[in-house]
Amino acid sequence: MAAMILTSYGYIDDSGFGGRDGVRPWDRNQGEISRALRWRLTSAPPHERFGRMDLLSKYVSVAVEMLGLPPPPADGLHLATAVVLGTAWGCQGVDGDFYQGIVKGDGPSPTLFAYTLPTIAVGEVCIRHGLGGPSYCFQAGSDSGLVALFEGLRLLQEGECERCLCIMADAWSGEIASRGDKVLSGVGPRINYAYAFLLEQGQLAPAQEALAVLTLRPAPTVPAPAEVRDSRQEGAKLLEILQAADPDRRQTLDIPAPGAYGLSEVLTVST
Repeated sequence: MAAMILTSYGYIDDSGFGGRDGVRPWDRNQGEISRALRWRLTSAPPHERFGRMDLLSKYVSVAVEMLGLPPPPADGLHLATAVVLGTAWGCQGVDGDFYQGIVKGDGPSPTLFAYTLPTIAVGEVCIRHGLGGPSYCFQAGSDSGLVALFEGLRLLQEGECERCLCIMADAWSGEIASRGDKVLSGVGPRINYAYAFLLEQGQLAPAQEALAVLTLRPAPTVPAPAEVRDSRQEGAKLLEILQAADPDRRQTLDIPAPGAYGLSEVLTVST
């Protein structure tokens, strides 16, 4: 079985954005990051499509930009790089706004219609970074982000790709974001965030690039009944040990497979 490593990460949430190359705290004097976010604040290379994106695509794009991916090869795409997104909320904010426009008599908005699929966020990062490998989007309630992480590991194990972008993200946008907490059950707190992790087959990446070694193993005990967990919290724990990585102090994090994934496994992350 091929060794798997984590070589980069990127994130955006209410605190700001950043990745392996540093953290950029958000100045709250500018207002809410979800409303005041502009591409020029995150990256020097321009992104002409960013202004018309839905909030989910914006957050995913920023998190992936923080990975510092290499540019596409001159002769085509990164065909060996997969992208897996897990999102509980998906594009339902855009769906709600699109529907309300029709109900109010404004007619269907072509701009909104382009983002009425959660997979569009995956397409946006693939276009920008020239990624041509397998791509998936999972919606499984609060487990969604963890499903994406474990599916990315499976793709690497089975040789379907050489590297995989595993993304956990949710963004509450539009009119539906201002409604009550019970609009959609089973998706966890209403928090805008995106976490991106770059996983690679260990033998194909220089050893010095590894931030963590990833090991999948069977769960050591008989599993309890399937438990729904907040993927955002699990992703935040993973970010925390990556940001605190110290070559003189080994840390480990055990992440049980989500109940929605249907397998009794544990992912051990060792820095």
